[in-house]
Amino acid sequence: MKRFEYPSVSATAVLMETATAEWLEGIPPVRQKNMSMASWRGSFLALRSDIAAFMNWALDRLHKAERNIGLPNSILRPAASVVLIAFAVSRSSRSLSSLARRSARQSALLTRRLPAYSMQWMNAGNTLRLGQNDDGRRLDRILRIALGELPLSAIHRAIRKGTIRVNGARQSPDYRCRAGDIIEYSLLEYHASPVKTKTLQVESLQVSVQSFDSSIILLEAEDLLFINKPAGILVHDGADSLEAWVRGYLSGKLEASQAFSPGPLHRLDRNTSGMIVFSRSISGARVFSEALRNGSVRKVYLALLEGGIKARLNWNDMMTRDPLLRKSFVGSPNAAPSDAKEAIMEVSPILSNADFTLAAVKLETGRTHQIRAQASAHSHPLAGDLKYGGAPAPMPYYLHAWELSFASRLFPDVPPDLFAPLPRHFLKKLQSVFSIAENDVYSILRLFRF
Repeated sequence: MKRFEYPSVSATAVLMETATAEWLEGIPPVRQKNMSMASWRGSFLALRSDIAAFMNWALDRLHKAERNIGLPNSILRPAASVVLIAFAVSRSSRSLSSLARRSARQSALLTRRLPAYSMQWMNAGNTLRLGQNDDGRRLDRILRIALGELPLSAIHRAIRKGTIRVNGARQSPDYRCRAGDIIEYSLLEYHASPVKTKTLQVESLQVSVQSFDSSIILLEAEDLLFINKPAGILVHDGADSLEAWVRGYLSGKLEASQAFSPGPLHRLDRNTSGMIVFSRSISGARVFSEALRNGSVRKVYLALLEGGIKARLNWNDMMTRDPLLRKSFVGSPNAAPSDAKEAIMEVSPILSNADFTLAAVKLETGRTHQIRAQASAHSHPLAGDLKYGGAPAPMPYYLHAWELSFASRLFPDVPPDLFAPLPRHFLKKLQSVFSIAENDVYSILRLFRF
């Protein structure tokens, strides 16, 4: 009778590969696609080496068992070999199944992070063409935005290794990019499926703010967008924000950029109406922000205050902010805490009676809730501003960003002075408390010298 031989390690490996190939046929193609072949080969070789070591150990124990038990080889060896092979194949299938699930999860995560046109496993690199709004920005900053949530450390490592190049040449992470530059890269072994990414080409967003239309746009210049914001709308945060509407409005109008997205250049509270400025280009954002910093932008608000004010007032206070209460407080300069900041504004009455004053408020500083907190501290809270001591009214309060003017022209297509018409609810309130027609309100505003 022919002696039964133990299966060799190489024979076991062949069986494992065959079983794994059959098992792979049952995996959905999309999961196989999300697993790179390099990952499969490396993991399979490590697994095969592990099981081969186990086989050697098991066969050595089998030899000892033969000697101790004394069973004939014709019975023990075939049975043991079948058990060992079945165990090896079963272990390889379970291990590779676990590997596939883990790899698919990792790949799905990377797919969500990476641009739709990037990260393909291919010899030729991928490319990003930079536009005018990317000019002058650091290479690592552009990649950090264009490649979504890919860690900055991974981007720096790829730049050092030369797998990221600009116009075919190596560059340092702080290289200042120029419009027209072509970034070439080949970073990962994963093939990413087309998904929505953080690449900041202006995208069309579906927003639920049905009342918005182009009538809220006061001026659309080449680099800046001036909007008359309705009261009750958030500037930031979510699909119902003004920012989301602006991005949808500008969809397809702006040059694609890897690192720029239109956004608001200053703040307006949710229930404050009036003029707010959005950037249409990186140049617009830089020029307007610099004008704000050096004080060459003048903001004038129209505020309906409680109580009568007969003469111009200058309020200079120290303010603190309580982030838990989401409220600002005014204290005397001598008793102000160390974190208090100076708040300065000028209040000029336009219309006044014993109960209310329509005032022009010119801000010298820009603190959070500055007008609301200072007006309340000086016994003239905004009408309706319950949070800061005002009496109840149909609206939370009446505050409107009326005028924006510049000490010098920012751009040739932006005039030195811009005005935002009052909203309907504000005009109706003025008609009610001052018995004045709408046309007369604007006539008075035109004559008033701020």
